Amino acid sequence: MRAGDVLVVQGRVTLPKGVEPGDTEVFLQTYRESRYRAKTTTEDDGFFVPSVRVRDYDDTCTLRTATRGTYVSGASQSLPITNTSPPRTWQLAASG
Repeated sequence: MRAGDVLVVQGRVTLPKGVEPGDTEVFLQTYRESRYRAKTTTEDDGFFVPSVRVRDYDDTCTLRTATRGTYVSGASQSLPITNTSPPRTWQLAASG
């Protein structure tokens, strides 16, 4: 990705039995900032799609989620991330 591109992350949260996934907050951080750049809430089935415009110094992103009002300090788990963006084809202009 390059500066100016829009990073779109989509997924579905899975929560323990008995906890409804609707309205679960999802936060997208970039560049190790102390606060999120994008925030969204899930649909009733747990589906979410936050997006953020990439800046020239963004080199990492973090996705955080928790049910509304439920945050556990220090708890984290790596999430599997799959890039579903179509590959880009670059064409170089011939110089003469």
